[in-house]
Amino acid sequence: MTAIGALVPVLLAAALWFLAPVLSRWVVGSNEESSQGNESLPHRSTLLQVAAIVIIAMAATTLPKMIYDIQNEYRRDPSITLMTSKIFPDAIQFFAKVIVGGIMILVVKKRYAPTITNIAEQITPADSH
Repeated sequence: MTAIGALVPVLLAAALWFLAPVLSRWVVGSNEESSQGNESLPHRSTLLQVAAIVIIAMAATTLPKMIYDIQNEYRRDPSITLMTSKIFPDAIQFFAKVIVGGIMILVVKKRYAPTITNIAEQITPADSH
């Protein structure tokens, strides 16, 4: 069960990575003239960043329950650690989601940042002052 819970964010991230062009066209809409070249990259990167934030937010929603559960276990038995507690599988899922979401954000920033910067420079040239 723990492996499945840790694998779900990875599979979701991979699916969103490969489906990003389709999803971005569906979310933003497609224009024949603007679908050429690199103009779709900002939409794709934005969609991937939103997906990463959703994954991290899903992890964050489980954190209060995990804290409450570990405190209850610790009250019953002070020798309990995270590794021996009942919430250990939940903790692995939490960290997996945060790591996958963080990696998605870093990859998007690294992969699309130069393209987005070039598009922004074309829109607002530096010598227009």
